[in-house]
Amino acid sequence: MFATNRPSLFKSCKALPGVSDHEIVFATSDISARYQRPVQRKIFLWKKADTANFKADFKRYSEEFSQKHQHSNDIDLLWHDFNTKSQELFDKHVPSKMTTQRYSQPWINRKVKQLSAKKKRYFNKAKASGKQEDFDKYKQCKKECQQECRKAHNTYISDMLDEDCKNNPKKFYSYIKSKKCDANGVSPLNSNGTIQSDSKTKAEILNNQFVSVFTTEDANNIPYLNSKYKDVQHITVTRNGLLKLLKDINVHKATGPDNISGMMLKSGTHISDVSGLWQTA
Repeated sequence: MFATNRPSLFKSCKALPGVSDHEIVFATSDISARYQRPVQRKIFLWKKADTANFKADFKRYSEEFSQKHQHSNDIDLLWHDFNTKSQELFDKHVPSKMTTQRYSQPWINRKVKQLSAKKKRYFNKAKASGKQEDFDKYKQCKKECQQECRKAHNTYISDMLDEDCKNNPKKFYSYIKSKKCDANGVSPLNSNGTIQSDSKTKAEILNNQFVSVFTTEDANNIPYLNSKYKDVQHITVTRNGLLKLLKDINVHKATGPDNISGMMLKSGTHISDVSGLWQTA
């Protein structure tokens, strides 16, 4: 058995024949941990969005969309048109910013950041001057910063526990994620008796597993299977049904690969003439 609190450092681990009934644990590992900066993401600031002009432009686009396209048009063409115009309206009417690549604890507030910056200034000043009074100011500021950190942390935990974690689990899991010592993604995989932790090797193991379960069927000789279940009836899509689904969208959920915001879809339901766009798409 080999125990570690940094599994992402290890590339492989296996047992080798040893002496008597004891085996040797052979592990390949990196010496130091690699720091992974958070991936930058683009965030739309909907609170500062020009909602009136956004809805007006979207209403005009819905009318153009209905006139330009028919129900028989290719679905990929319809989707490409809608997605392209949506991204254009986002950039035009909704301000955005990029997330920071700096890592910080979720309980750190503005006051803690201000005291940390102040502490750093006092330290640089004391180091440059060498005066005892400057070092005393630095120590006093350091003490205040530690006290404020403990206060902010305790307040964050108390507020998080007072809230219903089932209704708002985002804050709870953000704290749990911040306490993890390591983020290795996919767990180590066993390949021919060897535990593999390297990202590239794990990807190859998963790819080989997925390929092994697929078969190439003869498209010209597909057997007919008699099903005991009845055929599925045609699905009827109505305007009211679409509007209900759009109004029930949770705007706090992350966007998918298409980068279409739930806030945008929900805002579109307030447009009176939007039915042509949704029904055509």
